[in-house]
Amino acid sequence: MILYCDFNPRITREYELDDLKKHYINKGKDSRVFISGYGIDCLVFSKHLGVDAKLVGFFGGEKGEFIREKLDELNTSYKPVLIKDESLEEVILKTNFGKTFIRTKTPRITLENEQKLYSVFNEEIDNVDLVCLSQSDQENLSSSTYELLIKMCYSKGVKVAVTLKDLNYLKDSKPYMLITDEEQLKDYFNEKLETKQDIIKLANRFLDRGIGVVIVNSSKGTFILTKDSRFYADYEDFKDYIRKININLLLAGIGIGFERKYDFETLLKFGLASAIAENFMKFRMITMAEIKQIMNQIEIKEI
Repeated sequence: MILYCDFNPRITREYELDDLKKHYINKGKDSRVFISGYGIDCLVFSKHLGVDAKLVGFFGGEKGEFIREKLDELNTSYKPVLIKDESLEEVILKTNFGKTFIRTKTPRITLENEQKLYSVFNEEIDNVDLVCLSQSDQENLSSSTYELLIKMCYSKGVKVAVTLKDLNYLKDSKPYMLITDEEQLKDYFNEKLETKQDIIKLANRFLDRGIGVVIVNSSKGTFILTKDSRFYADYEDFKDYIRKININLLLAGIGIGFERKYDFETLLKFGLASAIAENFMKFRMITMAEIKQIMNQIEIKEI
């Protein structure tokens, strides 16, 4: 069983337009309404691929109730922490020139809400194989939240994989796996990264702190480092098609591979295939066969 967290779940309303004009009734070619959030996306992705997963998250007001109803319709497992403010709602306007995002105010998270989260999380990790803590855009979350959750897992011998908006949130915690990128490393250590060796050198500092696996996405490819080995994937077969790497779906893919007890190299390939799948199709529609097709074209080299 995988456990995800979502500190800022939302309702998303997406409209596709030819153009967006001021002082004019803009007519959409297409529209859809769906629930989202970094943790929810990971949960839905895992469920779609037939893997048991559950989620702990904050849900508030009528919007929070709507999100929970949709999670029930998807037959997913989750434990809600109720908050007073309404959950987030966002509108996405897609045109030929790009996307415009409109969001409601981020809900407040009180000290009582956070304490309830820790209590629920502590109960839920008892029968979990891996905890996956994705990024969050919850602006009102305590900076110590990730550290406390990771330490709870550590105290119970539960492995945790994490990706963060800000590496400073790690503080002195030691997750089993850290997934990050070149820009975060550069900002965190305030050092230039000009070569592959520069990336490896900084990633090794996290290994020296006691983190088991460090994965770094960069413009040069993806680096995977442990105390005993170093690997590198460069997506050579996809380089003309890759526009983005979804670091949260990389986390989910790692979780799915871990749950299915894949060997380390297969687990990495599955995670990397999950991270780039959105370049070819909507991640909520991708099948296991399509993930495996992408996996077969990813070569992981020892360096």
